[in-house]
Amino acid sequence: MADKKLYTVTLTLPDGTRKYFRGKTKKEAERKRTEARMKIGMGVDVNCETTVEELADLWFRLYKEGKLHKRSEESITFILAHYILPVLGKMKVADVKPIHIQQLMNAVSKYSFSTQKKVLQYTRAIFTVAVENGMVARTPVGSSIKAGGPKAKEKKPLTKEQTDALLAAVKGTRVYPLIVVLLYGGLRIGEALGLMWSDIDFDAGTITVNRSIVYPPSNRSGEINTDLKTENAHRKIPLPKEAMEVLRREQLNSKALWVFPKQDGDFLSYDSFRSMWYLVETRQISKRKGTGKRRELVERTLDFDVHPHLLRHTCITRWFEQGLDLKEIQRMAGHSSLELTLNVYTHYNEEERFEETAAKIRGEVVS
Repeated sequence: MADKKLYTVTLTLPDGTRKYFRGKTKKEAERKRTEARMKIGMGVDVNCETTVEELADLWFRLYKEGKLHKRSEESITFILAHYILPVLGKMKVADVKPIHIQQLMNAVSKYSFSTQKKVLQYTRAIFTVAVENGMVARTPVGSSIKAGGPKAKEKKPLTKEQTDALLAAVKGTRVYPLIVVLLYGGLRIGEALGLMWSDIDFDAGTITVNRSIVYPPSNRSGEINTDLKTENAHRKIPLPKEAMEVLRREQLNSKALWVFPKQDGDFLSYDSFRSMWYLVETRQISKRKGTGKRRELVERTLDFDVHPHLLRHTCITRWFEQGLDLKEIQRMAGHSSLELTLNVYTHYNEEERFEETAAKIRGEVVS
Protein backbone atom coordinates (compact mmCIF):
# COMPACT_ATOMS: atom_id res chain seq x y z
CA MET A 1 0.00 0.00 0.00
CA ALA A 2 1.46 3.36 -1.01
CA ASP A 3 2.31 5.87 1.70
CA LYS A 4 -0.13 8.71 2.07
CA LYS A 5 1.01 12.05 0.73
CA LEU A 6 2.95 14.22 3.23
CA TYR A 7 2.53 17.98 3.13
CA THR A 8 5.79 19.96 3.28
CA VAL A 9 6.41 23.59 4.25
CA THR A 10 9.75 25.41 4.57
CA LEU A 11 11.29 27.98 6.88
CA THR A 12 14.39 30.09 6.29
CA LEU A 13 16.56 30.01 9.40
CA PRO A 14 18.65 32.93 10.76
CA ASP A 15 21.80 31.44 9.19
CA GLY A 16 20.16 31.46 5.73
CA THR A 17 19.59 27.70 5.51
CA ARG A 18 16.16 26.24 4.93
CA LYS A 19 14.43 23.74 7.18
CA TYR A 20 11.59 21.48 6.04
CA PHE A 21 8.56 20.49 8.09
CA ARG A 22 6.30 17.63 7.08
CA GLY A 23 2.89 16.50 8.26
CA LYS A 24 0.04 14.24 7.26
CA THR A 25 -2.01 17.38 6.79
CA LYS A 26 -1.09 20.89 5.76
CA LYS A 27 -2.26 22.12 9.15
CA GLU A 28 0.12 19.74 10.97
CA ALA A 29 3.10 20.81 8.83
CA GLU A 30 2.33 24.49 9.41
CA ARG A 31 1.96 23.90 13.16
CA LYS A 32 5.48 22.44 13.26
CA ARG A 33 6.81 25.45 11.37
CA THR A 34 5.05 27.85 13.76
CA GLU A 35 6.55 26.04 16.75
CA ALA A 36 9.99 26.33 15.15
CA ARG A 37 9.52 30.08 14.62
CA MET A 38 8.59 30.47 18.30
CA LYS A 39 11.67 28.53 19.39
CA ILE A 40 13.92 30.64 17.18
CA GLY A 41 12.37 33.75 18.73
CA MET A 42 13.33 32.34 22.16
CA GLY A 43 16.92 31.78 21.05
CA VAL A 44 16.63 28.02 20.52
CA ASP A 45 18.74 26.28 17.91
CA VAL A 46 16.12 24.29 15.99
CA ASN A 47 18.86 22.43 14.12
CA CYS A 48 20.41 21.06 17.32
CA GLU A 49 21.22 17.36 16.88
CA THR A 50 22.90 16.84 20.28
CA THR A 51 21.86 13.66 22.10
CA VAL A 52 21.24 13.39 25.82
CA GLU A 53 24.28 11.12 26.09
CA GLU A 54 26.50 13.77 24.45
CA LEU A 55 25.11 16.56 26.62
CA ALA A 56 25.44 14.49 29.79
CA ASP A 57 29.09 13.82 29.01
CA LEU A 58 29.71 17.53 28.38
CA TRP A 59 27.82 18.50 31.57
CA PHE A 60 29.89 16.12 33.67
CA ARG A 61 33.25 17.17 32.21
CA LEU A 62 32.55 20.91 32.48
CA TYR A 63 30.68 21.12 35.76
CA LYS A 64 31.60 18.07 37.86
CA GLU A 65 34.86 16.39 36.88
CA GLY A 66 37.77 17.54 39.01
CA LYS A 67 35.51 19.69 41.20
CA LEU A 68 34.14 16.96 43.47
CA HIS A 69 35.48 14.26 45.73
CA LYS A 70 36.39 11.12 43.79
CA ARG A 71 33.58 9.09 45.36
CA SER A 72 31.03 11.78 44.46
CA GLU A 73 32.21 11.71 40.84
CA GLU A 74 31.92 7.91 40.79
CA SER A 75 28.39 8.16 42.18
CA ILE A 76 27.33 10.54 39.40
CA THR A 77 28.85 8.45 36.61
CA PHE A 78 27.20 5.33 38.06
CA ILE A 79 23.75 6.99 38.09
CA LEU A 80 24.23 8.23 34.53
CA ALA A 81 25.46 4.92 33.15
CA HIS A 82 23.00 2.62 34.91
CA TYR A 83 19.78 4.63 35.12
CA ILE A 84 19.58 7.81 33.00
CA LEU A 85 21.40 7.03 29.76
CA PRO A 86 19.85 3.59 29.12
CA VAL A 87 16.47 5.35 28.91
CA LEU A 88 17.27 8.78 27.42
CA GLY A 89 20.84 8.56 26.12
CA LYS A 90 20.18 8.03 22.40
CA MET A 91 17.40 10.62 22.20
CA LYS A 92 18.04 14.09 20.82
CA VAL A 93 17.89 16.67 23.58
CA ALA A 94 15.28 18.65 21.61
CA ASP A 95 13.01 15.59 21.37
CA VAL A 96 12.77 14.85 25.09
CA LYS A 97 9.34 15.66 26.54
CA PRO A 98 7.96 15.50 30.10
CA ILE A 99 6.44 12.12 29.25
CA HIS A 100 9.93 10.74 28.58
CA ILE A 101 11.15 12.02 31.98
CA GLN A 102 8.19 10.29 33.59
CA GLN A 103 9.10 7.10 31.74
CA LEU A 104 12.60 7.44 33.19
CA MET A 105 11.23 7.79 36.71
CA ASN A 106 8.93 4.82 36.15
CA ALA A 107 11.96 2.77 35.11
CA VAL A 108 13.70 3.49 38.44
CA SER A 109 10.57 3.29 40.59
CA LYS A 110 11.70 0.04 42.24
CA TYR A 111 14.80 1.71 43.68
CA SER A 112 15.15 3.72 46.89
CA PHE A 113 14.09 7.32 47.34
CA SER A 114 17.75 8.32 47.50
CA THR A 115 18.50 6.75 44.09
CA GLN A 116 15.40 8.24 42.49
CA LYS A 117 16.24 11.65 43.92
CA LYS A 118 19.72 11.53 42.38
CA VAL A 119 18.33 10.43 39.00
CA LEU A 120 15.93 13.38 39.01
CA GLN A 121 18.56 15.82 40.30
CA TYR A 122 21.14 14.98 37.63
CA THR A 123 18.57 14.87 34.82
CA ARG A 124 17.25 18.27 35.85
CA ALA A 125 20.80 19.69 35.95
CA ILE A 126 21.56 18.37 32.45
CA PHE A 127 18.45 19.94 30.95
CA THR A 128 19.07 23.21 32.78
CA VAL A 129 22.30 23.40 30.76
CA ALA A 130 20.28 22.62 27.63
CA VAL A 131 17.95 25.58 28.31
CA GLU A 132 20.81 27.93 29.14
CA ASN A 133 22.56 27.05 25.87
CA GLY A 134 19.56 27.35 23.57
CA MET A 135 19.11 23.65 22.89
CA VAL A 136 15.53 23.65 24.19
CA ALA A 137 13.10 26.41 25.09
CA ARG A 138 12.21 24.94 28.48
CA THR A 139 13.19 21.95 30.52
CA PRO A 140 11.11 18.77 30.25
CA VAL A 141 11.92 18.01 33.90
CA GLY A 142 8.94 19.77 35.40
CA SER A 143 8.47 20.55 39.09
CA SER A 144 5.53 18.15 39.23
CA ILE A 145 7.81 15.15 38.65
CA LYS A 146 8.87 13.81 42.04
CA ALA A 147 11.13 11.09 43.38
CA GLY A 148 9.34 8.19 45.02
CA GLY A 149 10.47 5.02 46.70
CA PRO A 150 11.04 4.19 50.37
CA LYS A 151 13.03 6.77 52.29
CA ALA A 152 15.91 5.61 54.46
CA LYS A 153 14.80 4.95 58.00
CA GLU A 154 15.93 7.49 60.54
CA LYS A 155 19.01 6.18 62.30
CA LYS A 156 18.57 5.86 66.04
CA PRO A 157 21.77 5.88 68.09
CA LEU A 158 22.55 2.91 70.28
CA THR A 159 21.36 3.28 73.85
CA LYS A 160 23.88 3.06 76.68
CA GLU A 161 22.65 -0.46 77.38
CA GLN A 162 23.13 -1.46 73.74
CA THR A 163 26.59 0.11 73.68
CA ASP A 164 27.61 -1.83 76.76
CA ALA A 165 26.19 -5.04 75.29
CA LEU A 166 28.10 -4.54 72.04
CA LEU A 167 31.41 -3.92 73.78
CA ALA A 168 30.90 -6.93 76.02
CA ALA A 169 30.00 -9.14 73.05
CA VAL A 170 33.17 -8.39 71.09
CA LYS A 171 35.66 -7.84 73.90
CA GLY A 172 38.74 -9.97 73.43
CA THR A 173 38.32 -10.17 69.64
CA ARG A 174 40.38 -8.28 67.07
CA VAL A 175 37.39 -6.11 66.12
CA TYR A 176 37.11 -4.72 69.68
CA PRO A 177 39.66 -1.84 69.25
CA LEU A 178 37.98 -0.79 66.00
CA ILE A 179 34.57 -0.71 67.72
CA VAL A 180 36.07 1.46 70.48
CA VAL A 181 37.53 3.96 67.99
CA LEU A 182 34.23 4.22 66.09
CA LEU A 183 32.15 4.56 69.26
CA TYR A 184 34.30 7.14 71.01
CA GLY A 185 36.03 8.91 68.11
CA GLY A 186 33.08 9.26 65.73
CA LEU A 187 35.24 8.41 62.71
CA ARG A 188 33.93 7.27 59.35
CA ILE A 189 34.92 3.65 58.79
CA GLY A 190 37.43 4.53 56.05
CA GLU A 191 39.04 7.11 58.36
CA ALA A 192 39.36 4.53 61.15
CA LEU A 193 40.92 1.95 58.84
CA GLY A 194 43.34 4.65 57.62
CA LEU A 195 44.76 5.34 61.09
CA MET A 196 48.49 4.82 61.60
CA TRP A 197 50.21 4.69 64.96
CA SER A 198 51.90 7.99 64.10
CA ASP A 199 48.42 9.59 64.14
CA ILE A 200 47.92 8.77 67.82
CA ASP A 201 49.32 11.01 70.55
CA PHE A 202 49.13 8.94 73.73
CA ASP A 203 50.45 11.77 75.91
CA ALA A 204 47.80 14.23 74.70
CA GLY A 205 45.10 11.54 74.41
CA THR A 206 44.20 12.42 70.82
CA ILE A 207 43.99 10.87 67.39
CA THR A 208 44.48 12.83 64.17
CA VAL A 209 42.62 11.98 60.96
CA ASN A 210 44.98 12.38 58.00
CA ARG A 211 43.73 9.81 55.49
CA SER A 212 41.09 7.21 54.75
CA ILE A 213 40.96 3.86 53.01
CA VAL A 214 38.49 3.69 50.12
CA TYR A 215 37.29 0.66 48.18
CA PRO A 216 36.23 1.62 44.64
CA PRO A 217 34.37 -1.13 42.73
CA SER A 218 37.44 -1.72 40.57
CA ASN A 219 39.82 -2.24 43.50
CA ARG A 220 38.73 -4.34 46.47
CA SER A 221 42.29 -4.21 47.80
CA GLY A 222 41.63 -0.60 48.71
CA GLU A 223 43.34 2.72 48.08
CA ILE A 224 44.91 5.25 50.45
CA ASN A 225 43.09 8.55 50.12
CA THR A 226 44.56 11.73 51.62
CA ASP A 227 42.00 13.90 49.78
CA LEU A 228 39.36 13.50 52.45
CA LYS A 229 35.64 14.06 51.99
CA THR A 230 35.70 17.65 53.25
CA GLU A 231 38.29 20.22 54.25
CA ASN A 232 37.15 19.77 57.85
CA ALA A 233 37.76 16.01 57.66
CA HIS A 234 41.42 16.62 58.56
CA ARG A 235 40.99 16.96 62.31
CA LYS A 236 42.20 16.08 65.80
CA ILE A 237 39.88 14.22 68.17
CA PRO A 238 40.32 13.67 71.93
CA LEU A 239 39.46 10.18 73.15
CA PRO A 240 38.39 9.11 76.65
CA LYS A 241 41.15 7.65 78.81
CA GLU A 242 39.65 4.15 78.61
CA ALA A 243 39.69 4.23 74.81
CA MET A 244 43.32 5.36 74.75
CA GLU A 245 44.24 2.50 77.07
CA VAL A 246 42.67 0.03 74.62
CA LEU A 247 44.80 1.47 71.81
CA ARG A 248 47.93 1.47 73.99
CA ARG A 249 47.52 -2.25 74.68
CA GLU A 250 46.98 -2.83 70.98
CA GLN A 251 50.15 -0.94 70.08
CA LEU A 252 52.27 -2.98 72.48
CA ASN A 253 51.37 -6.12 70.51
CA SER A 254 51.70 -4.56 67.05
CA LYS A 255 54.65 -4.38 64.68
CA ALA A 256 52.69 -2.75 61.86
CA LEU A 257 52.48 0.93 60.89
CA TRP A 258 48.69 0.69 60.68
CA VAL A 259 46.45 0.58 63.73
CA PHE A 260 44.16 -2.00 62.07
CA PRO A 261 46.40 -4.03 59.73
CA LYS A 262 46.17 -7.28 57.83
CA GLN A 263 48.37 -10.14 58.95
CA ASP A 264 51.09 -8.97 56.55
CA GLY A 265 51.08 -5.52 58.19
CA ASP A 266 49.46 -3.63 55.30
CA PHE A 267 46.13 -1.80 55.59
CA LEU A 268 42.96 -3.87 55.42
CA SER A 269 41.49 -4.87 52.06
CA TYR A 270 37.72 -4.86 51.70
CA ASP A 271 37.54 -8.62 52.18
CA SER A 272 39.81 -8.42 55.24
CA PHE A 273 37.58 -5.76 56.76
CA ARG A 274 34.45 -7.82 56.06
CA SER A 275 36.12 -10.81 57.73
CA MET A 276 36.83 -8.68 60.80
CA TRP A 277 33.29 -7.26 60.89
CA TYR A 278 31.95 -10.80 60.67
CA LEU A 279 32.88 -11.08 64.35
CA VAL A 280 30.16 -8.49 65.03
CA GLU A 281 27.60 -10.03 62.69
CA THR A 282 27.87 -13.48 64.26
CA ARG A 283 26.73 -11.94 67.54
CA GLN A 284 23.59 -10.40 66.03
CA ILE A 285 20.46 -12.48 66.40
CA SER A 286 19.09 -11.14 63.09
CA LYS A 287 22.12 -12.41 61.14
CA ARG A 288 22.24 -16.01 60.02
CA LYS A 289 25.73 -16.14 58.60
CA GLY A 290 27.96 -19.10 59.25
CA THR A 291 27.15 -22.79 59.25
CA GLY A 292 27.91 -25.89 61.24
CA LYS A 293 30.27 -25.74 64.20
CA ARG A 294 31.40 -22.18 63.44
CA ARG A 295 27.82 -20.99 63.76
CA GLU A 296 27.19 -22.90 66.98
CA LEU A 297 30.35 -21.64 68.73
CA VAL A 298 29.11 -18.04 68.95
CA GLU A 299 26.30 -17.07 71.28
CA ARG A 300 24.12 -14.49 69.56
CA THR A 301 23.66 -11.95 72.32
CA LEU A 302 22.77 -8.78 70.37
CA ASP A 303 19.09 -8.22 69.60
CA PHE A 304 19.83 -5.12 67.50
CA ASP A 305 21.62 -4.52 64.20
CA VAL A 306 25.02 -2.84 64.11
CA HIS A 307 26.93 -1.29 61.22
CA PRO A 308 29.97 1.02 61.30
CA HIS A 309 28.14 4.25 60.47
CA LEU A 310 25.68 3.63 63.29
CA LEU A 311 28.60 3.75 65.72
CA ARG A 312 29.71 7.13 64.30
CA HIS A 313 26.11 8.33 64.60
CA THR A 314 25.97 7.11 68.21
CA CYS A 315 29.21 8.89 69.11
CA ILE A 316 28.15 12.22 67.62
CA THR A 317 24.74 12.02 69.29
CA ARG A 318 26.44 11.39 72.64
CA TRP A 319 28.60 14.47 72.10
CA PHE A 320 25.45 16.47 71.60
CA GLU A 321 23.80 15.03 74.70
CA GLN A 322 26.94 15.68 76.76
CA GLY A 323 26.57 19.39 76.10
CA LEU A 324 29.22 20.04 73.43
CA ASP A 325 28.32 23.04 71.31
CA LEU A 326 27.54 22.63 67.63
CA LYS A 327 30.83 24.10 66.41
CA GLU A 328 32.77 21.62 68.54
CA ILE A 329 30.73 18.73 67.18
CA GLN A 330 31.09 19.96 63.60
CA ARG A 331 34.86 20.14 64.00
CA MET A 332 35.29 16.72 65.62
CA ALA A 333 32.81 15.03 63.25
CA GLY A 334 34.51 16.53 60.20
CA HIS A 335 31.28 17.92 58.78
CA SER A 336 31.56 20.38 55.91
CA SER A 337 28.95 22.73 57.36
CA LEU A 338 27.22 23.54 60.62
CA GLU A 339 23.90 22.96 58.87
CA LEU A 340 24.77 19.29 58.31
CA THR A 341 25.57 18.85 62.00
CA LEU A 342 22.31 20.52 62.97
CA ASN A 343 20.10 18.72 60.45
CA VAL A 344 21.45 15.21 60.88
CA TYR A 345 22.63 14.82 64.43
CA THR A 346 20.87 17.21 66.78
CA HIS A 347 17.67 15.29 67.33
CA TYR A 348 16.79 13.61 70.57
CA ASN A 349 15.75 10.02 70.97
CA GLU A 350 12.13 10.56 72.00
CA GLU A 351 11.75 7.28 73.84
CA GLU A 352 14.88 7.86 75.94
CA ARG A 353 14.24 11.53 76.71
CA PHE A 354 10.45 11.63 77.17
CA GLU A 355 10.51 11.37 80.95
CA GLU A 356 13.20 14.05 81.21
CA THR A 357 11.24 16.36 78.92
CA ALA A 358 8.04 15.78 80.90
CA ALA A 359 9.85 16.49 84.17
CA LYS A 360 11.15 19.81 82.80
CA ILE A 361 7.63 20.81 81.73
CA ARG A 362 6.28 19.96 85.20
CA GLY A 363 9.07 21.99 86.79
CA GLU A 364 10.62 18.96 88.47
CA VAL A 365 14.33 18.69 89.12
CA VAL A 366 16.08 16.36 86.68
CA SER A 367 19.11 14.63 88.12
